[in-house]
Amino acid sequence: MDGITPRTVSALHTQRVPDGAAEELEDALRRGFRLIPLTHADYPSLLRQIPDPPPLLYVSGDLSRCGRPVAVVGSRHATA
Repeated sequence: MDGITPRTVSALHTQRVPDGAAEELEDALRRGFRLIPLTHADYPSLLRQIPDPPPLLYVSGDLSRCGRPVAVVGSRHATA
């Protein structure tokens, strides 16, 4: 299984989710990103070990082809 599936997206529509979350998810999938939740086997094991790992990764490309993946992580509490 590759992260969040269309079935999961449908399930999100039936649950209460934060405003804009379902639209953001659909937009990411439409743009070709693969979403990997913290609980998925493909989530990088070293990243899972940090004190507060991101619950969801947006991935572009094939992680299995990377010897040393590189990530750019933005601020979780950005200010103006």
